Amino acid sequence: MLGWKECEAGWKDFCRQVGLPDTAAGLVKDLRTKLTETAVQVDQKYPENGDLTISPSGEPVLKKVTAKEIPESAVTLQANITQKMPTRNLLDILVNIEHWTNFTRHFGPWSGSHPKWERAAERYLQMVFAIGCHLGPNPAARHMAGAVSAHTWSFVNRRHFTVEKLEAAQRELIELYWHLDWPKAWGDGRTVAADGTQYDFYEENLLAGYHFRYRKMGAVAYRHVANNYVAVFCHFIPPGVWEAVYVIEGLMKASQLSFQVDTVHSDTQGQSTTVFAFTHLLGIHLMPRLRNWKDLHFFRPSRKARYKNIDSLFTETIDGDLIETHWKDCRSRFRFRRARSPRRFCCASGATTAGKIGCSWRRGKSGASCAPSFCSSGSPACRSGNT
Repeated sequence: MLGWKECEAGWKDFCRQVGLPDTAAGLVKDLRTKLTETAVQVDQKYPENGDLTISPSGEPVLKKVTAKEIPESAVTLQANITQKMPTRNLLDILVNIEHWTNFTRHFGPWSGSHPKWERAAERYLQMVFAIGCHLGPNPAARHMAGAVSAHTWSFVNRRHFTVEKLEAAQRELIELYWHLDWPKAWGDGRTVAADGTQYDFYEENLLAGYHFRYRKMGAVAYRHVANNYVAVFCHFIPPGVWEAVYVIEGLMKASQLSFQVDTVHSDTQGQSTTVFAFTHLLGIHLMPRLRNWKDLHFFRPSRKARYKNIDSLFTETIDGDLIETHWKDCRSRFRFRRARSPRRFCCASGATTAGKIGCSWRRGKSGASCAPSFCSSGSPACRSGNT
């Protein structure tokens, strides 16, 4: 954790960029105002909300969403588009990308010298294909019908490819893709969906472990996929780890890009009071799918706040003094620097930082004032967007 004087230098500039007050009292006031406005809005629209009901004991109940039937016209349109789409070979696509971007220049010997092969780019494209298809040296050699030996595959992987080189090439391709016109028809890349996928691993691996949900050994690939269908972050994590702490890790990696993520959707693994507070300080909207509603505590913005329709929902009041007390501690976790990206920052890893300030979503109340502003709405539009 950095000292107060070291953090204070760039704090006001950062707060101005992300739209946050630069004082503890201002932060608490801003949180109370936003929570008050959200609570009043939900209270006024509650009679019109047919999906959310509140029992006399204050327990919120969401009705199941009825699946909509897919129109026959949509099925016909999809079939026609699929029929007219030409078949593309993955290797041909990689060759075309290499022709326009020369992204294989990021790969090469550890010494930094030029590779000695006559067709080095061809070897690197084949290696990228094998990595992307999860092929080892022997399966890749069989796939290429003996054109490249298993020994050559292994040598290229060990001596010419590193994680840092792959990430550098990935960042360049993401930047170039983001500037194209076609992906912008899907989204602007500022909203991401976070989720994990379990993969089988060898048992003698530091990341491998027994996953209680899938009931087998392996590890979890945790990804952030943007709304323009770009995977801006991928990280392997051990099974059983609460994925919410790696939301921060993904935001740290995404901060190296020229465009900035401002909204994160996730499943119930993203539900964490600590990460709610952490992302709020970064100007990020965390929107997980919530579970165990009966165990949650909804906080009033003040003791005097009363509502006509949703008053029984609130059981506690926001502790502004607690937030002001730990405000400096939260600030000291970051070290900001000026860069072309306004939210670019660096600090300890997300898992380490979240662990130090308490990664359990049941403990602490610093992020409780951020969560209700998001989760106090049960509208169908909000639910479909988070799902």
